[in-house]
Amino acid sequence: MRLMTLAFALTLGLSPAFADPVSPDVAAAVQGRIDSFNSIMSSGDLTGTIDFTPPTLLTFMATSFGTTPDAMRGQMRDALQATQDQVTFDSFTMDMSSAEQATTPDGSRVYVMIPTESVLSVTGSGKVKSVSQTLALQEDGTWYLISIADANQATMIQGAYPEFADVALPAGTITPVQ
Repeated sequence: MRLMTLAFALTLGLSPAFADPVSPDVAAAVQGRIDSFNSIMSSGDLTGTIDFTPPTLLTFMATSFGTTPDAMRGQMRDALQATQDQVTFDSFTMDMSSAEQATTPDGSRVYVMIPTESVLSVTGSGKVKSVSQTLALQEDGTWYLISIADANQATMIQGAYPEFADVALPAGTITPVQ
């Protein structure tokens, strides 16, 4: 459960219909956010990744759990704080060179799907490899990064953003590493 919480908070093969290469201006903006995210990951303080969760998603999550966005942010911070003592990221990559840009079926939102891979050492469980997609979307002029590690996360995204109701958001995989 903690690994799922971490994957969701980390805002840690989709081939959307009509996907295109990422346009240069979108690529530059998203890459800037990825660079900032990677800097936080490298620092070892995973709680900073919460700032990559878009406000609409945070509000939807809070409402779903019967709390406020500020309280939800605090709960996410607590979960990440507890998790970072048990998880070490051996590698983490968002592959913009393989990313694809698309528009939601209703034409209201441009988004980018970024192949993401990480290898984690989990205390007491060994090493695992996570392969997933990161959804980059823009809200109020800022690009946010949302990991899609499992079906629950996809459902949460589609609940917060109805324009994604008919967009395939495939769950990632987690496999043991020898």
